[in-house]
Amino acid sequence: MITKTSFKNARHAVIFLPLLGNPKVPTQAVLDLLNQRDMTQGMCFVSREMEYPAVGAIVMALEKIPEIKEYFMKTPSADTVKFRQFIGMAVRLKMEENGYRKTGKKGSIGSFSKWLTRAEIYEVDE
Repeated sequence: MITKTSFKNARHAVIFLPLLGNPKVPTQAVLDLLNQRDMTQGMCFVSREMEYPAVGAIVMALEKIPEIKEYFMKTPSADTVKFRQFIGMAVRLKMEENGYRKTGKKGSIGSFSKWLTRAEIYEVDE
């Protein structure tokens, strides 16, 4: 389960702690979604079987969450950069928690997302 503490404990994620403390940014909604078992299974499946960005497995569900949809719709694109990066970091923490590592490659999410275009591809950490 990823939480605010997960971000505190991951050296590469502490940069997002101010965002987690901002009530105007729907970070908790992202964490809640990523902590759902079926979402995790989907991210692992597309990473392992399709070499597809993990976030691609959840992007449609993510963008349907009212708080997230509203944030993206009402916030200028340039002001959502840090939030989009936060989503990527939250996915990274979740994938690492499930035995995956970054490949260093980005993949296109295609037309499935209105606000996210490319994301990290993960592989099983053997």
